[in-house]
Amino acid sequence: LTRMRRGNRTVGVAFCGIVTALGVLCLAGAGLLPIFYYILPAVAGLLLIPIVIELGHRFAWSTYAAVSLLGLLLAPNREIVLLYVLFFGHYMIVKALIEGHVRRRIWQAVSKLLVFTASMALDFFVCVFVLGVPASSFSLFGVFLPGVLLVLGNVVLFLYDYACTGVVALYMQRLHPVLQRLLSRGR
Repeated sequence: LTRMRRGNRTVGVAFCGIVTALGVLCLAGAGLLPIFYYILPAVAGLLLIPIVIELGHRFAWSTYAAVSLLGLLLAPNREIVLLYVLFFGHYMIVKALIEGHVRRRIWQAVSKLLVFTASMALDFFVCVFVLGVPASSFSLFGVFLPGVLLVLGNVVLFLYDYACTGVVALYMQRLHPVLQRLLSRGR
């Protein structure tokens, strides 16, 4: 991964500002159509790929925090922002850290499942105890849906992770050389 030189941090900060604005736009627009509820927070999370690769984890965590805070202040739907804050926003950073530090794929998968399960459990508890969503609204015909959705979500996590890996590969092939040149100007 490339890192910024000290004299070129301004370009990095400006790039993070652009990604922050796009991320907040995704979170604010997610309430327009029901299909966007999950798509646009995921897209906002994918926007962190160039920051993780080109600028590093510190810039990525700062951008994640900025999008999360501005999303909470500006986006009309708190549940969508919560989904970003608790999972989609940090997943690309955590994915890079896990894949960079854990060698065996089985332990990578277990680590990602633990992160996802903890994120979704926290999401449920924040919805019920902070946002005031009645716990009874999560049951349908006597079936407690969060448990069922968590199991299905673990399966979907692997599909999402595979798709993210493909997006990273595509980014490295097509956009990395271009952004690397743009972000390295001014040295």
